[in-house]
Amino acid sequence: MILNFLLALQMFSPTDPATLRPLYEKAIAIRSTKYGEKSAEAAAAMGDYGRFLARSQDPATAVQWLSRAIVISARLDDKQALAMALESIDPLQAAALHEEVGTKAKGELAAVSWSRLGAMSEAQRSFTQSEKAYRAAIASSANDEKLSIRLNELALLLKEQGNLRDAEPLLRRAVKIQQQVLGAGSPELGATLNNLSGLLLVTNRSAESEPLARRALQIFEGTLGRGHVRTAIAASNLADVLLAQGVNVQAVKFYQQALAVFEKELGPDHAWTRDVRDALAHSFQND
Repeated sequence: MILNFLLALQMFSPTDPATLRPLYEKAIAIRSTKYGEKSAEAAAAMGDYGRFLARSQDPATAVQWLSRAIVISARLDDKQALAMALESIDPLQAAALHEEVGTKAKGELAAVSWSRLGAMSEAQRSFTQSEKAYRAAIASSANDEKLSIRLNELALLLKEQGNLRDAEPLLRRAVKIQQQVLGAGSPELGATLNNLSGLLLVTNRSAESEPLARRALQIFEGTLGRGHVRTAIAASNLADVLLAQGVNVQAVKFYQQALAVFEKELGPDHAWTRDVRDALAHSFQND
């Protein structure tokens, strides 16, 4: 009861975090007395307290309580939740936990931990470890929609490393899955089409790239509207394709569409805004 009260208090009250600390500690003490210090119930209370401390900008104390919960927790889904809480404050411990869950669990539970480990490793530029984790996530996936996302993750990693040959079939597989599972007008499909279009452009296949880029833009305009950032990204990508084909007048049109959205939504100094502005200037010079 007291823990539910605390969660509600955080959601609806501007209570000073310092006021809540003794209440969390009381909740831990109550559960430890009632269920035992090494019970799942006590571990859950410790995990909740650790997450609260992480949000309250006290990472050192948060790690202490989350680590105590980890020692007690036996369920792999509980360990995964604790690993997620640790990702930004103790990435080494989080990575070890995600690897443990990925190795011991099955299906989506394993896939989620492998995917998050892949993202953490990629952020640290440990690309070999990231690729291994993404491939494990794909192999473990039991949900087609999430599988398509993981195919994109691995494909973009391989593209960044210059391995375009292996990245392309992953994106084509993701497109096929999303068309079957999500439908021809889903934004997720639009994102994958954008990724595949960009890869084809890099491999000097702009004629193949263009219809994919146009279809992606059509999907985003139909689902999110012309003023959405994702729509602007698609417009910019199509402009890149057209510019590569020497169709500068059309490229300018789509760069201008993207630039208007980026300036409004992201500001004039955002990296994407500057990139589109530079590309627009380049397209004028070559017109």
